[in-house]
This record gives sequence, C-alpha cells and structure tokens, in this order.
Amino acid sequence: MKILVQKDNNKFVNNLRNIETNYRIVVEDLDNQLYQQYYRLKPEIIIFVASKSNTKEVLQFISDNSLETKIFIYHHDELDKNLLKLPNVYHLANSKKAKENPDHKIIKLPKLINEQIFNSLGTENKNEDIVCLIDHINKLPVELAQKLYPATKLKIKLFNNPKIRHHQNLGLLDEKQKSELLKSSKYFLCIDDHYLYEALACGCEVLLIEDLPNLKSSKQFSYNKDFTESYVNFIEKLIHEK
Repeated sequence: MKILVQKDNNKFVNNLRNIETNYRIVVEDLDNQLYQQYYRLKPEIIIFVASKSNTKEVLQFISDNSLETKIFIYHHDELDKNLLKLPNVYHLANSKKAKENPDHKIIKLPKLINEQIFNSLGTENKNEDIVCLIDHINKLPVELAQKLYPATKLKIKLFNNPKIRHHQNLGLLDEKQKSELLKSSKYFLCIDDHYLYEALACGCEVLLIEDLPNLKSSKQFSYNKDFTESYVNFIEKLIHEK
C-alpha cells in the first residue's frame, strides 16, 4: 500500500517522512503536479495539508477521486471551515478543535511521537546544554528573552526558527538531528509541550523558564507511553478508518 503525503514543513509531515512501516509513505510537493504524482504513484491514501489544500487543483481532485481514494486533510492550526464541508473526506485535528466541530469527520490527533528516532538509545553521555526548540512560535516569550544573553550566560541553545533573530538561535534541524541533539543534551527547556514527550523519551531533564537559573528540573514531568501514541500505530489506524 502506498500513502502520498503533501510536502510541508511541519512536525506531523516531517515525522511521517521518517518512520518505517509496512507501507510505502511518499512525501511530495503536490503544488501544480497533484494529478501527475497521483497517476505516477497510484496511492490508496492521500494526506493533504489544509493550508495548501484550498486550491482549484486540490478541490477538483477531491471531487474526482474521493470515492476510490481515502483522503485525509491535516489541519496544522486552525480548522479550515471550507474544507470541512467536503464530502467523503476525513480531517485530522487536535482534540480541542475536534470537540468544537462534532458534526464533521474529524479524527482527534493524539500526542504523537516517533519512537523510532526519539528514544533512550545512545543517551549515556550528555553535555550540560539547555535545549529549547522554538519551531512553532512567532516571537520569544518575554520571560525567556530575559534568560538569554546578555542578561545571563546560561548555556541555552535555541533551534529551528529563522524568524527569530538571536545569536543563541543556532539554526534549523530535521527530526533526526533534533533526536541527536536531545540525546546528547542534559536539559530541555519547555515553553509548551511541542517537543516535551520527545525530550523525555530521550532522557532529558525538563526545565520550565521559572526553573532558571537554578537548573532544578521540574518534577511534574516524566515519560509515560500511555500519554502518547507512535506515528506507526496512528498510521495503522488511519488505514483501517471506516
């Protein structure tokens, strides 16, 4: 079975690119080449990204093919109300958004983690760095900015947001590089739960901003698999969704 995923730079799609399953997952740029990729790959399942799906090409494709091809639309942030009106389409969204729209075919996204790369393997020797992943924010929280140079000399390393300019923002990482970073770093600075479970799985001690500069890790966080679901299991459920 082949699963075609629309290319986009977000955590969900980037992790689908990095899992090994019994199915072939292909991530491709579908802008202006959707039909070409579809006839080339002949996928049984397609996962679109909502922010790229409200186009004539995608809407026409869904109208033409939604009965014979299982189609999912991933809503990265806000739900696109126009896309929700499409027949024969499933939608993937966080649980809060799903509860707000009970009349649509919305599948609630659990706390997904790619256990194949975010795990405790190779975590024996950790440095004293404090890692903070800021992919998903538009600006630094004031409380965090106050903990950076020149206010302090804490070894805080920020990653993955080219919009935020600060010399402690050290560039972009893919998912495997994030895993390597978390496995080699003692502390994870948590500003929300965006990569919290990945950090815990990689053996990091979790700090909240108020824990700085004392570096006394927060006792409220521990890794419990019951709170998460692997991407592999989730894809398996999507395939059998009725």
